[in-house]
Amino acid sequence: MPFRRTVPSHKPENTMPSVKSSTKKSEKASQLKEKHYDILFPNPKGVPAVWFDQFSMEETPSHVVVKLGSSIGDNVFAFALSKAEMRNQSFSFGPYVEQLRAFVDDQEVAASKVKRISSSQSASFVHSIRYIRAGRVNADGELVLYTFSTMSLLSTDGVNDDSTQTKIEAEPVAILHANLNAHYALVLELLPFTKEGQS
Repeated sequence: MPFRRTVPSHKPENTMPSVKSSTKKSEKASQLKEKHYDILFPNPKGVPAVWFDQFSMEETPSHVVVKLGSSIGDNVFAFALSKAEMRNQSFSFGPYVEQLRAFVDDQEVAASKVKRISSSQSASFVHSIRYIRAGRVNADGELVLYTFSTMSLLSTDGVNDDSTQTKIEAEPVAILHANLNAHYALVLELLPFTKEGQS
């Protein structure tokens, strides 16, 4: 099924670009070849909007798992990010964190991260996320979570020649809202796993 070539018509204040390049390595015969893709990020219409003021983070050998919750509610939203993909994609979290630093309170930032979201709260399942875009307007921080299908990437092999950059449209999963302190704290925790955090 063909993808729609949709990109956002505008960017909120302090946001990441709407098109990113990703690389997938495939072995043909005995040689290793890189194939480059443009990932398009459509406006996230019709996806859940989740508010949080606290989060916890756990690591598996291959993934980072984040659980988001509210100090006054019982609902939890959980998502997982591949460590390998985070190292290979540019999230531009480093410059973004530097921009936000002047607008946050250290004590509130520290209070946002909890050791573990309360055991009385449970997430129904863990969303698999492959890309995050971050932005803010005034005191409201926003993270938009996206995924895209590996099968979509594989199905493009052989369709385009080396002179044409393949375009894949990501699928929006959720919009995460928080005040700037909780928003900043989460982005800061994710930064060390990213390409810029390890460079």
